Amino acid sequence: MIGRILAAVTLAALSVSGAHAGSLLNAEGVGRPVEGYDIAARGAGWTSIGVADEYGMSLVNPASFVWTRRPQLSLGVTNENLWIKTSEGGADRVGEIRLPFVHFVLPAPARLRFSLGYRDITDGRFETSRLVAEGAEGEHERIVNGSGSLGEFFLGAGYRGPANRFGVGVRYGIVQGTLREEFENVYENSSYRDSRSVLRTRMEDGESVEFGAQGRPLEALTLGATFRTTTDLNLRSLLRTESGYEEAFDAELEYPASFGFGVSFDATDRWTLSADLLERQWDESGFTDESGDPIVSAFGRMETTRRFGVGVTRRPDPEITAKSPLQNQIVWRLGFTTADLSAPTSTGEIISEWAVTGGIGLPIQYDRGYLDGLLEVGRRGDLEDAELRETFVRLGFGVTFQRLRRAF
Repeated sequence: MIGRILAAVTLAALSVSGAHAGSLLNAEGVGRPVEGYDIAARGAGWTSIGVADEYGMSLVNPASFVWTRRPQLSLGVTNENLWIKTSEGGADRVGEIRLPFVHFVLPAPARLRFSLGYRDITDGRFETSRLVAEGAEGEHERIVNGSGSLGEFFLGAGYRGPANRFGVGVRYGIVQGTLREEFENVYENSSYRDSRSVLRTRMEDGESVEFGAQGRPLEALTLGATFRTTTDLNLRSLLRTESGYEEAFDAELEYPASFGFGVSFDATDRWTLSADLLERQWDESGFTDESGDPIVSAFGRMETTRRFGVGVTRRPDPEITAKSPLQNQIVWRLGFTTADLSAPTSTGEIISEWAVTGGIGLPIQYDRGYLDGLLEVGRRGDLEDAELRETFVRLGFGVTFQRLRRAF
């Protein structure tokens, strides 16, 4: 039973006939991991670790925000539309809207910077359905509906070195969340009674520490690195059925450490090339029960994940003023990213995704921030190995702004 509590529906998508709410691959463990790239960074191929930018508010490298000169707020909204196809055929279109992060930065004397906010760590929303005992007297539809996520509230501090040659940052976070899974059996035969049960899992008491650095060995070259570690999460699950039966379970999840490296190069005063590599050590993670013994679950098959991204950014004219033409103030972005998912198929095949990305940044009072737009088109999984393919189009909108000037 405990295996069902922790990861029973992991990769259930490989044998389902439909989906209605979120990616089927969100069913893996505590949800599909969500990286902390902001809307601007995602437009440039999910790159930010080595990008030093006054408006860089990405949460992957805690040193990114040290270049901010004024109090600054950043947030984003994403809408992902999926076309899901399984080995059984059919293609369902589903969509979801998320607010993946809110990030506030406050400059302080002595080149110090402080930040606080919230970010998504996983997305656990999905819905699967399949026919069980087809053709038999007990034929029924098995529906599993998941919702919730794992998130992090954080505080950060950073320092910008003299002459803007380097920056360092550290971030502390409280990791917690709730998952809700509803299991429903709907029978065709009226002799059988439909059944429904609900599983709620609270994930709490997790703490994270993240370190980051960026440096400019050359005027046109910036290097960045980041490392993150998280304490074990306490999981408390409660299974409740319509008949009134309840059963509770306690466990711990060892959340994976991660590290990443990034580089950016200013080819000209307006064009920047960037690249990121981010690794999460999921193969070191797993569930344990109250006595510390490993729990056999889908997490036992988790694999280390790597995300690689490359991007190009066309920045505004360095000599812009409030009277400059709009086309000289716009930021344009283009990129490509590819990544592995942490849960392989039942035969051990790694599931991967890729996306082509593009973005635009429209100025707010030409020097007080940007309204960012994002377009991503990509695919995860394949029908041959994973028996599941998801084609997605993701739209995102974000804003990063400072205190506005008075008009008079």
